[in-house]
Amino acid sequence: MENQAADTSATPNLRLAERIARQLFEQGLLVETDRALFVQNLAEGRLRESDWKVALACPPAPISK
Repeated sequence: MENQAADTSATPNLRLAERIARQLFEQGLLVETDRALFVQNLAEGRLRESDWKVALACPPAPISK
């Protein structure tokens, strides 16, 4: 989604959630497998404090370059 042209059908909440998730992913704080569900829940306002802790508590190991 992020590499496509601006999706005019996406809500502002969804666009913001995708941007937040992309930044968390790029910083190694969110794994790709959790990203779609995280974006959906964030955009819909369904994330609670415990959800954030689970999503960000165990960041993946850094990738060797």
